[in-house]
Amino acid sequence: MNLVSDIINKTGHRPWQFPVEEWAYYQEWNHAVFLHFPVRADLFWGHVPRRLELDTFDGVAWISVVAFTMNNIRPRWLPSVPLISTFHEVNVRTYVKHKGVSGVYFLNIQGAKQLSCFVARHLSGLPYVFSSMKRNISGSDHEFCCGQSGEYLNISYSLGEIQDIRSPMDSWLTERYCLYLGNGRTLYRYQIHHEPWQLRAITINDNNLRLGYDFPGVTLENLNLAHYSDGVKVLAWKRQVVL
Repeated sequence: MNLVSDIINKTGHRPWQFPVEEWAYYQEWNHAVFLHFPVRADLFWGHVPRRLELDTFDGVAWISVVAFTMNNIRPRWLPSVPLISTFHEVNVRTYVKHKGVSGVYFLNIQGAKQLSCFVARHLSGLPYVFSSMKRNISGSDHEFCCGQSGEYLNISYSLGEIQDIRSPMDSWLTERYCLYLGNGRTLYRYQIHHEPWQLRAITINDNNLRLGYDFPGVTLENLNLAHYSDGVKVLAWKRQVVL
């Protein structure tokens, strides 16, 4: 069985069926760090399209800063091109839903290659911007540094054991199979599929986490939960107009 078949034949964890159309893109999200912050719902006014409903866990809204390395992104019928298909990314996301379909909404997306950001922005419509980044991975100790225009993430961390048992909140924060984009009066949904994230414990090294994002609540003092995953292989569909 080939790689794509391995991915697409594992569907028991999906909250809904695949789109009718064939998938359009393959990509890998590797060495992913998730930093999660509870945020008051009223602070999202003006940041999220009004046509989207905030998705909450036990009545609390969340923002996550997610840092990972994108590898091997390619269209369905073409090979990947390392010059543009492999780059580091940091995104800031919140959790939303539209007509009961839960997903994520990006408040900020930064990529480490200017050409990759240009291509991603024009092909997907997602708000990619370039930011200088560097990453160091050595055994169980990792570093990730990103900074541009006053928005930055510097983190040093160590990995723990794989979490064989995850809480409902762990799954709620990580297992998301679509994202939304508002563009003028149009609302788009982008669907994705991958196997469940295999989460690991993460220990953030003291005095080596710095954040700088222009959103109330995304502060070191408000960091509530963190996850790490070695990564997932992802199939993505072209965007759909939902409103």
